[in-house]
Amino acid sequence: MKIEFLQVGSIGSNCFIVCDEENGYSAIIDPGADAPRIASVFEKYKCPPKMILLTHGHFDHIGAVHALQDQYHCQLAVSKDELSFLNNSKLNLQDELSTEPFVPFHPDVLFSDGDTVEVGSMQFKVIETPGHTPGSACFLFGQLLFSGDTLFAGSMGRTDFPGGNAVAMAASLKKLALLPGNLKVLPGHGVFSTLGAEKETNPYLTHGLTE
Repeated sequence: MKIEFLQVGSIGSNCFIVCDEENGYSAIIDPGADAPRIASVFEKYKCPPKMILLTHGHFDHIGAVHALQDQYHCQLAVSKDELSFLNNSKLNLQDELSTEPFVPFHPDVLFSDGDTVEVGSMQFKVIETPGHTPGSACFLFGQLLFSGDTLFAGSMGRTDFPGGNAVAMAASLKKLALLPGNLKVLPGHGVFSTLGAEKETNPYLTHGLTE
């Protein structure tokens, strides 16, 4: 199993590629831009994508979806609670922060909290974490937590964008803080961390644990 990441787009969103070399396919998490760079990882490991998984629908996490689907005919998975947000170019900030024309999305898989999204033999457990957007989600893959824009190293996602909700975010962070084990945290922006370190030092998580 190979896991690669690229910082893509104008604001450096983290895109993750989980490649099952043995079976020759991969999953993509949050391809925000730079489809040719992302595709070069597939060519390097000979593992074309079966599915794109979105932690949420902001423009900087979805920008390369259409190009990759056109090239590889891979499926798209997103929370059922994010679908309308994903397809509203005002809410997902496409109109405000991108010059690219908006093209609607048609997901193949709409998941809910607790679901397992299967990509061949790979299994991604869905943890719904609304707050940054209404249908934000994290993915648990073994001892890895793909935390999107919910949990960052030392911080959390913003709640002042359209669809944000500070109360929901606090509940979502508490939910993550209660996960067992010292998971490796792979966020949608910035550096990686561990859940143990965040429980000790991240004020947004420690606040939730003491309530």
